[in-house]
Amino acid sequence: MNKPISLRILDRVVGRAGKVLYKDHMRRLGLRNSMRLSKAYNRRRFASPKKIHQERFNNSFERLLDENGWSNHHNDSISMNDGYLIDTSRNLPYLEEVIKDADRIIEQRGNQEPAGITKSHKPFFFELIQPQDLIECPSFLNFIMSSEILAVVGQYMQTIPLLSRSRPPAVRLMKSTDEYDPNPDGIWRESQNYHLDHHDDPVVYVIVLVRDVTSRCGPFTILGKADSAEVARQLNYQSHGIPYRVLDEQIYSIIDPSRAIEFSYPKGSVLFLESSRCFHYGSRKAVEPRYQLMYAFTTPCRTDLSEFWAGPVMQTETEKSELRSMVTGLHF
Repeated sequence: MNKPISLRILDRVVGRAGKVLYKDHMRRLGLRNSMRLSKAYNRRRFASPKKIHQERFNNSFERLLDENGWSNHHNDSISMNDGYLIDTSRNLPYLEEVIKDADRIIEQRGNQEPAGITKSHKPFFFELIQPQDLIECPSFLNFIMSSEILAVVGQYMQTIPLLSRSRPPAVRLMKSTDEYDPNPDGIWRESQNYHLDHHDDPVVYVIVLVRDVTSRCGPFTILGKADSAEVARQLNYQSHGIPYRVLDEQIYSIIDPSRAIEFSYPKGSVLFLESSRCFHYGSRKAVEPRYQLMYAFTTPCRTDLSEFWAGPVMQTETEKSELRSMVTGLHF
């Protein structure tokens, strides 16, 4: 959508400020202050899309799901509880196609040494997907924009969700491995430590295991929403001066380690997670590679300003339904 020159100039200014604010996980003002400031601005900047998403959810969500094509909208058995849902049914639409397409990409690129490995701040976690894959592998978008998936995410978020338009990327095929890590037995760092995502509140991930994952694969590990809230309360998490990453000993001084949930499941298993309210980490001791497809949903009004400086990371063809158009943000 074309924007007036004045709005483009404002977006550039906000983008520069947002890049400074975002640095080092919003440490300058503190996470909570930065998120509130960003949310307040985005509510004004994207007031119209926000209103459309909320109005369509309140008044037309079931109709939009029907038009988008699904047959089991009276099945209420699939829903997120305590901030997450693990589905092992392998009944979700396009899932088998997703696994086949992901497997083909893994065979092509999974054993290639990643570019820029010596400069990587995460030498244990790599992106395999390339822009053309979303065109050559339509199953990736057909899966995440199916009514069965959007019903779960929309009902949980209580709005029509939006595939992330900047950070985290909307669609990622990720490999976790110790193969290129110069210090795999060292202290945990970056996303190997517990944290809550700060891109929006809520952020909902949909994670698909495209190959079997065991404890030897550095599995994605989470805490439920209630346990996470207690940890955040006691640590005063997201306050100014409080680190973004949280050490195990801090977490487990508040809750028992047995409360942690490992996403170690067979391929085809799907995790729905409110990553902004459930502490999580991954990629520890991945002596065997872990492959997972990751999707990220936000609201139209994020709690960061990355849309103004990071830019869109996904472009798609004209969508097939009003709901898909809204989810991909074509009306922005």
